[in-house]
Formats: sequence, structure tokens, C-alpha cells
Amino acid sequence: MAALRQFQQAIAIDPGYAEAHAGLASAALAAGKREVARVEAERALARDPANAEAREVLRQLGGGTPEGAC
Repeated sequence: MAALRQFQQAIAIDPGYAEAHAGLASAALAAGKREVARVEAERALARDPANAEAREVLRQLGGGTPEGAC
């Protein structure tokens, strides 16, 4: 999937880019890659605890938001 590659490339350039991790999480979820989606959403929230896209991915996965993330 092209979106997965694009987000992976953005992360390779700037690993701290929370929006790229969140985008990768969303794209992975859409592709049925649930574990990748969970890991990337958690990475996004570690960099930006308010990232709505990452929170939504975790909600869809049934995991909610990690403890301590606001």
C-alpha cells in the first residue's frame, strides 16, 4: 500500500514526527495490520500525547489511550 510506504519514508527522515506515526497507524489499521497500527499509535502518542488520530486508532482497536497520556 502506497500510504504505508509514504509514512514509513517520513518516519525514516524524522523519527520524531508524531503525525507520520499516527498516519502510519491509520494506514496500517485500514490494511488490517492491527499490531503495526497499535505500535505506531503508541509511538505517536509518546511524541504527542494529544494526537487525535493516534487516539482514534487505539479506540478502534479497543485499547483506549495508554495510561498517563492526556
